[in-house]
Amino acid sequence: MTDPATEATELRERLARALAGHAGSRAFLASGRVWDHHRAVWHDLADAILAARDTEMEQLRADCQKWADLAAAAERTRQLHKHDADRYEAELRARAETAEAERDQLLAELDGRDEEARERWIQKQLDETGLKSMDFRDGMSMDIEPARDMVAQWVGAARAMLGDAPNYSETPVEMTVKVGESPERFAFVLQRVGKLTPHQARQQAEARAERAEAAITRVRAVVADMHGITGARFWADALDTALDQETDR
Repeated sequence: MTDPATEATELRERLARALAGHAGSRAFLASGRVWDHHRAVWHDLADAILAARDTEMEQLRADCQKWADLAAAAERTRQLHKHDADRYEAELRARAETAEAERDQLLAELDGRDEEARERWIQKQLDETGLKSMDFRDGMSMDIEPARDMVAQWVGAARAMLGDAPNYSETPVEMTVKVGESPERFAFVLQRVGKLTPHQARQQAEARAERAEAAITRVRAVVADMHGITGARFWADALDTALDQETDR
């Protein structure tokens, strides 16, 4: 880098040579004190130009340093992230390799028994669902026509289960549903639409039982009140009255 003092001297000399080489300037300025005065003015101008240039250069140097610092910080951040990414990638790769090794070891220990278990499970599903004509090892789809056929089979099975029952079938159809680690058992009741439901039948039976118990209680009360009175006619009338009251309900 050129020294600023040297640059100022060279600029002054170039201005002086340009001024001295101009014929009109030499004739106008001649020599002596006038020449010295104008030369000093040109020297001041050169100094001002150099000062402005130096200020701009200093600002440029500051800007360059700022951008260099930012670039260095960005590079450090990139290197840090790259280091973390490389470390995470190495950890994931190690975990994947460990999992693959464990899988290979397990498959070697099973020696094909996993495929047998898979086939047994599939066969169990086929047996339980009754979809013996369908193979869902690679997924299953049902067209409209087979779906209609299945509905017809369901209707036939429902009629067979109901038999001569006018409203619902008491034949239990049970299955075990395991949700998490809590297996539960459910019972399905087949019912004709619009007929008496098991709940309604139970309510009617409970109501009849309550009325019968009330009638018995009233008869016992009459017997207790008339203790000591004899006569078959009286007991018959009292019992008929109690039963008539129950019938009216």
